[in-house]
Amino acid sequence: MQAILAIRKDKVARQELEQLLPKEQHFLLDLKAVHVTDVSQIENPERYLKESAKEMNSPKQPNLPSSFRGKNGSGERPKVEG
Repeated sequence: MQAILAIRKDKVARQELEQLLPKEQHFLLDLKAVHVTDVSQIENPERYLKESAKEMNSPKQPNLPSSFRGKNGSGERPKVEG
């Protein structure tokens, strides 16, 4: 919906889409894209997970050879100045 409205920025396009959509889906025409930093973050989002999902182990960092770990061995990319 938003892609169509982005291309055709007129009231006629919106009216045509409203006619095609069921009334309970008209909210789709008002959705706006926002940057991820502009959205409120959920405090402690894990609390909404099922118990079985909470018990799952997080993926572990791969054990890379030291030649892949950089000078300090941390695996972090070196900082580029300039």
